[in-house]
Amino acid sequence: MMRPGEGLRLYVGEPNEHTPLPFPQEERFRKTWAEIRAQASAWRTVETDTFLAEFCGESSGAWRGVHELVNGVHHVAFYLGDYEQDQRVFDWFTFLKRLLAEGALREATMGPSYIAPRQYGTPGWWFSVTLDDGFVIEMFCCRAYGTWTERAPSERVDLMSHLALAIRSEDAVRVALDRLARGHANLEAIAFTERDSLGHTYGHVRNNRNHRVVELVHQGLPKPTEVV
Repeated sequence: MMRPGEGLRLYVGEPNEHTPLPFPQEERFRKTWAEIRAQASAWRTVETDTFLAEFCGESSGAWRGVHELVNGVHHVAFYLGDYEQDQRVFDWFTFLKRLLAEGALREATMGPSYIAPRQYGTPGWWFSVTLDDGFVIEMFCCRAYGTWTERAPSERVDLMSHLALAIRSEDAVRVALDRLARGHANLEAIAFTERDSLGHTYGHVRNNRNHRVVELVHQGLPKPTEVV
């Protein structure tokens, strides 16, 4: 389901014999973005019950206690590839800002990855863009460094990409995380954030058997700006 080159996918690069997960070349930026848009359009209509059942890797139906808290797809996150120089990352963000100036995006932000260095021992970056209809697409990349590159390419894609499911309430995010992590031996909650500056409460669950990740998120109201 999330493997490069097989149907719906969360990596849109062009692997080669020398570089399994190359970061996009600047001359391919627009083509890469068009592929991301096309894949995101398909992912946002995924049947969430079917997705959760497959993600959990079992047919017992225990995931239904989580699906009753889900209210569709919140966003989709792609893996852009492994980079060797930070400038390549900044060039991609310059391209995203160009799309923003052209009116193709409503918002574009970036920052250092929280999960990559803590979980996988390599630096990384995230990008988040909002389309004109309000749908969010995230993108991640990791430096080609250390034991990260020893992992299989398909594993790296799965670990640093995900589908995010919208959860009906803020409190239900913690409930859903616990139901998944405690109800399935192969599932592990690897991150949880409560009410960030944008009002989001979210957590990530990883399937340690197949390395796939799902995010559970409730979009609340942004924190009020303090006036000094």
